[in-house]
Amino acid sequence: MRIALSRNYGELSPFDFECLVRDLFQAWWGKKLEVFTPGRDGGVDIRLLRSERKDVWIQCKHSPYKAYADIKSSLKNEARKIGQATDIEYWLVTSASLTAQNKAEICHLFKEGILTEDRIKWRGDIDDLLATFPTIERNNYKLYMTSVPVMQRIFQSETFFRNQSFLQAVQKRMKLFVQTPAFEQARGVLDNTGTCIISGEPGVGKTTLADMLVLDHIDQGYELFIISEDVSEAERLYRPEAKQVFYYDDFLGQTSLHEKLNKNEDSRLLSFMQRLESTSNHRFILTTREYILREASQVYERLNRREMALHKYVLDLGSYNQFHKAHILYNHLYYSTLPHSAIRSVLEENRYRKIIRHKNYNPRLVELLVSLAAQEEPGIGSEQFASFMLKSLNNPSELWRHAFEEQISADARDLLLVLASFPAGVRLGELNKAFTSYRQFNRYPSLDNFRFKKTIDHLDGVFIKTQSVTYGADIFVRLANASFLDFIERYIEENPAIMIPVLRAAVYFEQLETLYKWVSLALKFQNGVALRASIDVEEFLDQLAGKIAAYFMADRLLGADDFSMTNLPANDKTLINRRLNLFLTLTCKHGARVADDQAIATVSAAIEAWRDRKRLTIQSRWKVEALRTVSLIEESDHLGVMHSAIREELRDIFESRLDEPDDFTALEEYWELVSPNRTQELAELFKSFVPGYVDHVLDGDPDSLESSLEGLEGMAHDLDVDISNDVADLDYAIQQHKEAEKSSYDGGGFRSAGSSSWYTDSQLDRQVDNLFGTLDS
Repeated sequence: MRIALSRNYGELSPFDFECLVRDLFQAWWGKKLEVFTPGRDGGVDIRLLRSERKDVWIQCKHSPYKAYADIKSSLKNEARKIGQATDIEYWLVTSASLTAQNKAEICHLFKEGILTEDRIKWRGDIDDLLATFPTIERNNYKLYMTSVPVMQRIFQSETFFRNQSFLQAVQKRMKLFVQTPAFEQARGVLDNTGTCIISGEPGVGKTTLADMLVLDHIDQGYELFIISEDVSEAERLYRPEAKQVFYYDDFLGQTSLHEKLNKNEDSRLLSFMQRLESTSNHRFILTTREYILREASQVYERLNRREMALHKYVLDLGSYNQFHKAHILYNHLYYSTLPHSAIRSVLEENRYRKIIRHKNYNPRLVELLVSLAAQEEPGIGSEQFASFMLKSLNNPSELWRHAFEEQISADARDLLLVLASFPAGVRLGELNKAFTSYRQFNRYPSLDNFRFKKTIDHLDGVFIKTQSVTYGADIFVRLANASFLDFIERYIEENPAIMIPVLRAAVYFEQLETLYKWVSLALKFQNGVALRASIDVEEFLDQLAGKIAAYFMADRLLGADDFSMTNLPANDKTLINRRLNLFLTLTCKHGARVADDQAIATVSAAIEAWRDRKRLTIQSRWKVEALRTVSLIEESDHLGVMHSAIREELRDIFESRLDEPDDFTALEEYWELVSPNRTQELAELFKSFVPGYVDHVLDGDPDSLESSLEGLEGMAHDLDVDISNDVADLDYAIQQHKEAEKSSYDGGGFRSAGSSSWYTDSQLDRQVDNLFGTLDS
């Protein structure tokens, strides 16, 4: 009795199915097979030429969900095409389920001798062949990763319950994935170094590649941890005995570096990567835009080191040949809800060739164009679709503008503008609150929950992405991709007046941070001509500072961070400093005018919050914000009577808490701002600190030893202090720990990269035509 079927052939496209059949029969027969366009070679999909005997024709019928009656009807047409031919050996392979009776009936459709029952292979026979040649299934990534055993391993794992919405979204996107050499090459970087930084230009497929690598490692038994803040999260979660994969998407920010890395994070990042080089059961996958990585390597010296290059994999359009580009377009068309007339418009006159050869071809742009057309917009979702694609490729910068201005309602545009003021995303309830406030301030009719959710549904998939928050019914909403955020920022530069209602209605501090960024960009755009012609900049900055002061005063009354988004920790001390620094930037640097009592109340609220939270650990990233505070107040006497009070509080913060090497780095920078020439005093303090700190870390987590030693040595180098004797025990403990990890490795390796067949340049046009021919069959 045959075992129950476990492979999901329905996830394959007709082309995927043909390739699978070709690979299986090549392995079975030990002969090379050729693929032909359906309908252009008498219905033949795959052919083997044998000079000494008959031609062998293999007809592929990818019909995993069709009823037998429909399959039989289509095969009658195939029988008529073949007619009376006697010089062929005909095979039929289908992804459908067939009975013995079905096979007999199918044979009778053809001239006697053309097709025999042993030459009809159904999905059960394909399963048997895959069991005989398991490497073929493993190399067919889409089939393998959607099989029932793999999905069960993923969805029944602890990883799934912690990252449910992420993994469900990746599983849905898998059908669009095209396995190019980039997958094996990036996996090779991971296997060789433990870390892979996937960099590339926007929209080229970095996140998709990273997602597939993550899924591949979960299948191997790795536990997934998604990093959202900084590498210290990975350090805290690291367990030497476990198989773990850490995933850090856009680790340098989405649109610019903009102080993304926290204090000494470049050092911790490199240290964590170096740790993974000596372990076989940990992997670290990161993504970033290539130009942001180049910018970061100039700002952060450690990111410019040669060893960083060993962890890097650059994905660009040059990584794709014409066939890969064609396959990406094909998948988006095949798995879309586009009407057949739209797909036909791409096939007519081989327009797909113009699309994939276009200088502005980009996978994300293809996805966006198909998504917009699938919304059934007039003129682009039918016969005009190919023309719409080519026109958009000629001027991609206008695509978002057209979609934003012409294809969505005014309510949807306002909602997107409010959402853009939360560049990192926001929970649905908080977005509703901010959007309601926006409509009230603009005296628009209120939008009931039904209309609000309908607007969200209309935007979802093209302009925004929604996902469930783990272990809860709440929904997290963010812009669909960074390219739309780029557009919004350019749109605001050109139309700065739209910032005014956002400011007046702002509910959360994060919105005020974004507004300051927007107005700063608009001041740089054409020297601020458009901005100053549209709004009173000074009044705008005054209102911005006044809003922040009001938030501080409200928090003081309420005793909590009620005006921060609830998806931020309530005890996030960095948020207090961020608020104060933006307030000081506006008042001290830009001269924003606020009432004296507001300024005093704002600074007093910050000091009160600092004093109240001294019992909590002062993290290094908080001190980074505090250093900005010091810099701002040292450059201005705008604070009047509060100036000395805030200086005294800041001095206590930096001088009284010296628990980590990073604290000495912060103290050094603080003294350079307020009382230079204290290097010798700092050196003495540091030297007396080292022995006790070494004893402390030796009693702690052994996996943190290396990063602790690097922090000590870095500070010692800066101060020209010799601590070699003090850290000898720490250095010895690190070597012992490495030896212990090495000896505990069980020798398990990783799957070798499967070989893939890629066509030469001279074959590409024919193969592309064969590919798109399956859309017309």
